[in-house]
Amino acid sequence: MTYPRTPLFATLFATFAVTSSAWAQTPPDATARRQLVERAISARDANQHAQALDLFQQAGQIQMRPGLRMSIAQEQQALGNAIEACEGATACVTEAQADLTGAGNATALQGCAALVATTCATLGHVRLRLPATVPEGLRLTVQGRVVDRSAGDVITVLPGMVAVTAVAGRQVLFEESVAVQRGETHDVTVRLDAPPTVAVTVAATVAAPPRQQVRAIVVTPPVPVPVPVRAAQGPGIGPWLVLGGGAVALGLSAVFLGMRESAKSSRDAACGVGYCTQAAADFQATAETDNVGMYVALGIGAAAATAGVVWLATGGSSAETAGRTALSVGAMPTRGGVVFGVGGSL
Repeated sequence: MTYPRTPLFATLFATFAVTSSAWAQTPPDATARRQLVERAISARDANQHAQALDLFQQAGQIQMRPGLRMSIAQEQQALGNAIEACEGATACVTEAQADLTGAGNATALQGCAALVATTCATLGHVRLRLPATVPEGLRLTVQGRVVDRSAGDVITVLPGMVAVTAVAGRQVLFEESVAVQRGETHDVTVRLDAPPTVAVTVAATVAAPPRQQVRAIVVTPPVPVPVPVRAAQGPGIGPWLVLGGGAVALGLSAVFLGMRESAKSSRDAACGVGYCTQAAADFQATAETDNVGMYVALGIGAAAATAGVVWLATGGSSAETAGRTALSVGAMPTRGGVVFGVGGSL
């Protein structure tokens, strides 16, 4: 935020540059203060508000005047420190009203009053009510900020829930949270004679009725129990897949049969009158292997075809038992042939 050079700031600058005798300062202090103010104005015009605030505050440590306090509040407002800006502008109004004849105080009063109207109106306040005697070393915090009790009992806060805490040493003597609205001043009575408690109150214009203790009633909803429903189901695609598998197995058995007969023919061709070559022995082993494969495929195909027909004949099953339907087909070669088996459950 950039502030234009208006007659207001020209007047303030003249106020800062008055003679050292008028301020009862030594010349080095007056010179240092004037230089700090000039550097702060340059930093402010360059939108370097943090640097300008620091320089203005250093000048205020040499001597604070209402016009300088207004400049500090303006920089705090530019940096978003609403609470500090409001408090500084309020102090500026108080000091200027106490000495309206001072150089530049009337002009500073107008500027600070405008700051109070724009900044403080967005905030709330908490008025602390302390007992007549307080423990030594009592430390008060409001909304996380340590309270300077010498500055008064009205504390500026941001709207919302505001925590007020009183601590003596390591013991928390008081804790309370209040809801403060914008533009509202909420009274908080700090009680130090009771054990520390945490209470949440909301400001209201009418008295709330006494609270009644309500016993919570817990209702457990009924848990639904699934009930099996017997729904008719058709045989589906299962038996057809079994029949198809059986047909493939039967076709494979025919292939093995042809391979067996071809191996036998080759074996016979490799043998003469009274003798057989080594190739004849190899063809004989191949024929035996093809023979076993033929019987295995034939048995599986026959068993699968039988199971598929039985499945189709028995029709569907209920939904309750469908998940338990199982079918198994097995074949085990033996020295004299092959043993087939069909098993399952419906």
